[in-house]
Amino acid sequence: MKDELKQRIIESMTWMVTYLKWQIDIEREHAGCQDMEGGYSDELTEAMDILKELEDD
Repeated sequence: MKDELKQRIIESMTWMVTYLKWQIDIEREHAGCQDMEGGYSDELTEAMDILKELEDD
């Protein structure tokens, strides 16, 4: 994979993952949740794992 393309993918995924985590945290705050019971969805967790692998590569 070209370095420039890889960097663009990392930047896009970083933005998307950050935005989704922020949205979930805001929704939990408004719902009065005090803990991270249940964590993030499997899909978001998978995206975070893929992003980490790309950054480490």
